[in-house]
Amino acid sequence: MKDPLFLDTSCFIYLIENHKEFALPLRSIFSDLGKEKIQAVTSVVTVAEVLVKPIEQSKNDLVTKYHELFTTVKSLSVVAPSARLAAMIRATYRFTLTDSFQLALAKENNCKTFLTNDDRLKIYKDLPVKLISNL
Repeated sequence: MKDPLFLDTSCFIYLIENHKEFALPLRSIFSDLGKEKIQAVTSVVTVAEVLVKPIEQSKNDLVTKYHELFTTVKSLSVVAPSARLAAMIRATYRFTLTDSFQLALAKENNCKTFLTNDDRLKIYKDLPVKLISNL
C-alpha cells in the first residue's frame, strides 16, 4: 500500500451518523475509497471507539453500518498499532494512549496524512495532521 490516508475515529462517526457540518466533505473521501481511487488505514482502536455509543444506546443499525464499512471496503485496512511506537509518542507528546496508538499506526503504515478533527494532534511532527473542519 503506497502512501495511504489515515482515517481517525471522528471520520467514521461523522460520515455514518451524518454530521451536519462534516459528513459532506467526508463523503467524497469515502466515495474514492469505495472506487479504490485511494487507500486508507485505520485501527482496531477506531473500530472499538466507534462502536461504544451505538452499543450503549442499543442502536444495532449503526453497529451494522460500521461493521459493513470496516469489512467490505477493499481499499480500507484495519490494523493493530505498535505498542512500542505508541509509548514513544505518548512519552514525547503526552497524548492520550488512544491518540498515541492511532498516530503510531499511521506512521508505521507510511500514511501521507492523518485526518482527524482533534486540533491537539497538530503538534505531532512525524506526519502531517489535517483537520476535517478544514476540508
